[in-house]
Amino acid sequence: MFLSSNFAKAAKRKFDKREPKSAKFAVKALKIILILLEIFDKLSRLCQYVNKF
Repeated sequence: MFLSSNFAKAAKRKFDKREPKSAKFAVKALKIILILLEIFDKLSRLCQYVNKF
């Protein structure tokens, strides 16, 4: 029982260490996607202004 509980704790610790990395990666990916969307939005607006002239 003692060994299995230690193993469970170690497995949980490894999982806890791995989880924030994936969460941080997801947040970074979302930020990059949002930045790209903003850039495309500004480019499309710029093209609309250029087409008006």
